[in-house]
Amino acid sequence: MEQVVKQASNTAFEEYPESIQPILNKGKNNHVFKLNVNGQNKILRLHDSTKQLALYAKEEWCANAASRVGVLTPKILATGLQNGWSYSFQEYIESAPADYIQTKKIWETLGEYANKIHQIEAPDLEINYKDQLNNYTQFFLSKTDHLFTQDLCDKMLSRLKEAEEWSFAPKLCHGNLHPSNVVVDESAKVWLLDWETATGNITPHADLAEIFTWNNGKQNIDLFCEGYGISRAELDSVMRDIQTLVLFRLLQVVQRKIDKSLNCSGDWQKDRFITEMIVLFSSIDDFQQDILFTKNL
Repeated sequence: MEQVVKQASNTAFEEYPESIQPILNKGKNNHVFKLNVNGQNKILRLHDSTKQLALYAKEEWCANAASRVGVLTPKILATGLQNGWSYSFQEYIESAPADYIQTKKIWETLGEYANKIHQIEAPDLEINYKDQLNNYTQFFLSKTDHLFTQDLCDKMLSRLKEAEEWSFAPKLCHGNLHPSNVVVDESAKVWLLDWETATGNITPHADLAEIFTWNNGKQNIDLFCEGYGISRAELDSVMRDIQTLVLFRLLQVVQRKIDKSLNCSGDWQKDRFITEMIVLFSSIDDFQQDILFTKNL
């Protein structure tokens, strides 16, 4: 892999790196490195499939569009293919010491950034909820030997079908607005990273739904909404659709975990997240009422 790193650097910048430092636990799907090339630090992300290049191109478009509306995000410096690997070089941002970073400021800034990002038209990244619904219908009734009872499937699908009636102009959504995807630099500026999950979606619903899904806490979401400029009354007015999107998101994770397990000849029934979701979904009597995935918020 080191040879691929060196060759990618030479292809992109006509310079071999002076140093290569692997960065662990950053990104689920990519190998990440900090490189010094011609006296400047850069981040390199590598993936062992040429198909990843299309995703890197999407990230570059998102980063450029977000930067134009005032969102601080590292520049994508170069993307390409090297020996069957996809690569993406981006600007390196020096982070401040951990004790210098204020969570309150991060959540407020994420709200401010979301408001700016949601002004960007993104028709090429549009999510088709009708297609997603058809996918779930086929998947959960075929591959998993009836993961849920027929009655439960009918209830969930009835709620999800509400998305088919949504009419919206797709705007850019980051898809994972969270402190783990920011860098606070030494001048206290917040930089937003990782556009891999970005979509053209319904706003502000989609990014809020992602935050609600993973239970980020009432105080942090209040800070996000304050930064965004959305009132509690406005949030309440779209909460039903947000909860429908939370249901979509949780089912998406269940599906991905089952797919991964089946591909590895594993037993998805032993996966704790899946079993917990089955219990959670089964505990809901009426999916047409408040689903209460966000009850702590």
